[in-house]
Amino acid sequence: MLRKAIYYTKVNLLRLLVPNCDQWLVQSSLIANKLSDKFQIDKSIIDILPFYPPLKGNYQHQRIRNSFIFVSDATPHKNHYRLIQAFCDFFDEGNRGSLTLTIPEKAIELTNLIKDKVKEGYPINNIGFVSRDSLFEQYSKHEYLVFPSLAESFGLGLVEAIECGCKIIASDLPYTYQVCLPSLVFDPLNNKSIQEAFLKTQNSANIPYAQKKIADNIGTLITILEN
Repeated sequence: MLRKAIYYTKVNLLRLLVPNCDQWLVQSSLIANKLSDKFQIDKSIIDILPFYPPLKGNYQHQRIRNSFIFVSDATPHKNHYRLIQAFCDFFDEGNRGSLTLTIPEKAIELTNLIKDKVKEGYPINNIGFVSRDSLFEQYSKHEYLVFPSLAESFGLGLVEAIECGCKIIASDLPYTYQVCLPSLVFDPLNNKSIQEAFLKTQNSANIPYAQKKIADNIGTLITILEN
């Protein structure tokens, strides 16, 4: 209920701003199109300018084979329940792989599910909130980022994981292709599809690295704001 109230407050605020803005900056063409359609904004005044803070670090240890990580909070659209079930189904087939999650303890229902799965013998490691200072090390330990989110405005985690050398298994949705060409994709609404993507990683030599399609334009953004 609160989430809906916040959403509509933001929408109403944007409606008030539309007549007084002569330039809009967004991070992807997907959001540009949605912004234009939602608020009837001329696309000629919407500039696409992706920007993000780079991760820094020098973690140099070998990656853990068959390791998967999803860095995210516990909001429903992040799709953790399907991810966890699909991983467990995958693990049942060969007793291989490990899954690292970053769910805060306040997400009681989800953390309890993870604890139950761990008791059943599934190698799921919930490390809780991860600071940006630790993200580079976490990504660099893992072979794959798995990204089952149902919706993203930008998909920063995809970019970060690619820059840290992870292969990418992601939802077959438009937001994914805005930022990268992933290693593998799946239907995020289908547990079996997610499980099959996990299974495909067992032939890892034939799984390509993802290709990033965007660059950090923070310098350009600062110049625009200064002028």
